[in-house]
Amino acid sequence: MVPKTVERMDSEVNAEIASTGHSDFSGFWGTNRAVLTMAILLSTTIFLLTDTIGVPDHLYSRGYLGGTPYESIWSDALFLIPAALIMPLVGNLQQKVGPKAITIVGFGLFGISLIAASLSTEQHVFNFFRILQGLGGGVSLPIAGGHMGGRIGKAYIPLGKSLLVFFFAIGATGGIAISAFITWNIGWRCIYGLFGVLILTLLGVIIKLMPSTPGDRTIKIDWLTYCLLAGGFGLFSISLVYGNQKEWFQASTYTIVLWASILLIGFFFWRLSKGPPLINPRIFNDINYCVSLINLSVILFFVFMIFGTVPGFMMQVMGNTIGSYSIPFTFFSLGTVTGVFLTTPIINPFYIGRNLLQKKIISSLGILIFATAALWISRTNALQDNQTLTRQLFTLGFGLGFIIMELQLCFKTMPAELMTGASAVSFFCTNITKAISGGVSQALITTSSQGSWDRFRSQIFESNTALESFQRPFLNINSGITTDTWSQASLEIINEAISKQVDVVSVINLSTTAGLILIPLSLLPFLHKERSAKSQA
Repeated sequence: MVPKTVERMDSEVNAEIASTGHSDFSGFWGTNRAVLTMAILLSTTIFLLTDTIGVPDHLYSRGYLGGTPYESIWSDALFLIPAALIMPLVGNLQQKVGPKAITIVGFGLFGISLIAASLSTEQHVFNFFRILQGLGGGVSLPIAGGHMGGRIGKAYIPLGKSLLVFFFAIGATGGIAISAFITWNIGWRCIYGLFGVLILTLLGVIIKLMPSTPGDRTIKIDWLTYCLLAGGFGLFSISLVYGNQKEWFQASTYTIVLWASILLIGFFFWRLSKGPPLINPRIFNDINYCVSLINLSVILFFVFMIFGTVPGFMMQVMGNTIGSYSIPFTFFSLGTVTGVFLTTPIINPFYIGRNLLQKKIISSLGILIFATAALWISRTNALQDNQTLTRQLFTLGFGLGFIIMELQLCFKTMPAELMTGASAVSFFCTNITKAISGGVSQALITTSSQGSWDRFRSQIFESNTALESFQRPFLNINSGITTDTWSQASLEIINEAISKQVDVVSVINLSTTAGLILIPLSLLPFLHKERSAKSQA
């Protein structure tokens, strides 16, 4: 059967909508447009997966690359920060040169740098390719948002938005589980090489099927405003990673970088109000967009905070390997996808949340479920088992699935011509938030750990009878051991026990913070409105 042409498909669907008020979109899957849409969505999903593959993968890669723990921390930051900073520019660039040109350059750079990273033999070379991955892959979300919100065809915008939400959920939550499984069973290089080959293959499909829309070369880009944005938020994100390594204000370089970032951010907001619109201010007239932006940014901040602490806790305290902790995180992703499936129209014809009030309630309920699960995790201890943690992560993911409904509400009343710019700003905020989350979580862990070490070590004194249990393993040893060796062995066991308790306390502190902050945030979804008149003006 010959696939329907785009023109015939549009005509048929528009006629159906005019006569019945709805469409089942069944004809969509018989066209090249569907193939193009899936190629863009899968490319975007791979970018989102690349956000988190480093959590397990870099524990292995640094051993092969000769990197220190400090150097490997940069492997994640150097991906997230460039990815976030390129996004606000995508809307302007695609207007100037066309979306196809931006897609080819971005996805091409993304795919090649993924393959190059898999072949790296030194940590600093690997980190360089992580920067290129962020710059190239960062175009994917704005391009996907623009395609699903407009270029897919007016008749298919509802379908496009639903697909974007669904694939976003898979990509944002599946990285740790997929990376852990591949890293443990095949090798850390494989995941970068596999993703690179997939991206270049999908790019070939996009080149063949995406229309060549000419850009407007007369459009001027406010490079000064962009440089202020990139410099300000980029330096601030970098300062959080650097400061944690250099004990914050004790390092003069950190102080200089921090104040430079604050100054540049201040100039950015001043310039934004005075200069040409790098970011179209009309997108902020939409209350639905603004509320969703806040909700998603805050939630993803805490999601990545949990991603940064729980895997280490599972290995160091619970005794998991990278391979075994992939299972609980698989259930986290499954919980998220389940929540999204229940609330996404078209994807699920029996979806819940069919009117605005129901959507508000579901989003609010999702935040409460997420907060409750975080507080549940805060009750952990050194005897935690995988079954309980798996249930906790599934609940956490299920709440996140409801919260991702905010993506539906985010662009609900956004005009099609503003979708690319709105998507760029939205995903910039969420990605820069994730980058900041890594620095903040490490700072909180360091502070919490130092306090815990000091508190636990203060209890180590000779008359403390509770410490006798740490000498018992050596009581039956009566040959070849001196008192000093005996004492040192006991102290090493004590030190290991304290280290585990420090990790436990860090998880408790971070999850408690997340839960208590998110509970009042659950009221924010009720600010959504049926329509935003200003956004349509």
